[in-house]
Amino acid sequence: MSYDPTKHHRRSIRLVGYDYSQAAPYFVTICVQEHLCLLGDVVDGEMVLNAAGLMIGKWWKELENKFSGVRLDRFRVMPNHMHAILAIMGTGMDMVTKFGIGLDELNLDGADANEGIVPSPDGTTGGHIGLPLQPSLGDVIQWFKTMTTNEYIRRVRESGWPRFKGKLWQRDYFDHIVRNEESLELIRNYIRDNPLRWSFDRENPSRTGDDKFDEWLLDQDGDDE
Repeated sequence: MSYDPTKHHRRSIRLVGYDYSQAAPYFVTICVQEHLCLLGDVVDGEMVLNAAGLMIGKWWKELENKFSGVRLDRFRVMPNHMHAILAIMGTGMDMVTKFGIGLDELNLDGADANEGIVPSPDGTTGGHIGLPLQPSLGDVIQWFKTMTTNEYIRRVRESGWPRFKGKLWQRDYFDHIVRNEESLELIRNYIRDNPLRWSFDRENPSRTGDDKFDEWLLDQDGDDE
């Protein structure tokens, strides 16, 4: 099957009738509006985060503090987008029953060394007080977008970060349900190696080719319908 850019793209429409608050691991991609490269640069196949990129990684790691029912796996911040695997846990055993993926397989420190947490100037965190939250995937992404946008705007005023027009993030995001351990490992490797693929990445304004990973992902998503 040949690559068709009009068809083979990361899915941005939620599955009709699917409950995105039920236990499942998800691969998500969140993109900066207008493909602006605000978060750092790829240098010799390595992602070098700037202060904005470090801020994005900090708030992503806060998701487990905000939502007790969420566990984070590998993630990577790129110049104008981020890829991540996260799991909405349910009872924990739900993941084993449905996908053969248990808590021990998902609760990993998959972040890269250059994506460590750096404190914001005012010490702001997203810690949750009260009953455990069982969010939907949309709830999680919306909170993340809100917190990162608010801090980015504050840093524009205080630190002279580059401005953006309208919104920091694209309105939607791309998601894929990770259905087995084989897919989980393939996606982890894709996230890890994303800087090496940057010249072929569809989010790269100066890309020189096409990345076949989107074609593979489309084939997997066909099982979701």
